[in-house]
Amino acid sequence: MMKKALLVLVSLLVLVVAAVIYHFNVTKNDLDVVQSNTLDVSQDEGSGYQSKVMRELFSVNTGRDWMVSVPDIDTSAALTDIVDRDGVKYASGGYDDGYEKGMVLLDYMKIRPVQIGNPEKDMWFLAPFVVAGQGSGYFWYLGLFRFDHNSHIVAHRGSYFVGDRVKITGLDIDEPFDVTGSVILTFLDYAEGQGFGKPPEEKRIQKLGVSEQGLIEK
Repeated sequence: MMKKALLVLVSLLVLVVAAVIYHFNVTKNDLDVVQSNTLDVSQDEGSGYQSKVMRELFSVNTGRDWMVSVPDIDTSAALTDIVDRDGVKYASGGYDDGYEKGMVLLDYMKIRPVQIGNPEKDMWFLAPFVVAGQGSGYFWYLGLFRFDHNSHIVAHRGSYFVGDRVKITGLDIDEPFDVTGSVILTFLDYAEGQGFGKPPEEKRIQKLGVSEQGLIEK
């Protein structure tokens, strides 16, 4: 009888010790996981990249750069810096699709908001930019962009090709209260037979329709 009671007592003691060891291991593992997750978060916060361009132009702190889709090439340029070219300020960024390298310069002083979308959620606007690749051309485009007020992401929603080495002189809203978003683009282009050795001289005016689907000639 005494031997049976002693055996039961020893069995209970073994179970208690096993439970204590199990609880200690689980607690330690959980603590390790919490410490690991905390360390990851602190590293992410400590390394926090902030976009200079987004801070300068939109007064927001975000780690996401303004991305400009390079027309006719399956790649984008991240606008990471503010540069001065001949007295004009540009947001600039490079691109490399593996075959071609180049630079995008966006003339942010010519940004023009357009009345499309939902003003409570986003802001749609136009901005001219130039793509300078490895060739001799400087290809100007008018870009359509959407700025999301919540995520602070700028999405590139469309491009209109203006010309090679042209000079954009004006970008005006056709009718200030026109919800269809018509704009008047004015620029200097090269006349027929004029070489690229001189500045463009021929004035051109192009009316464009703007919608969430993109830009079209009118």
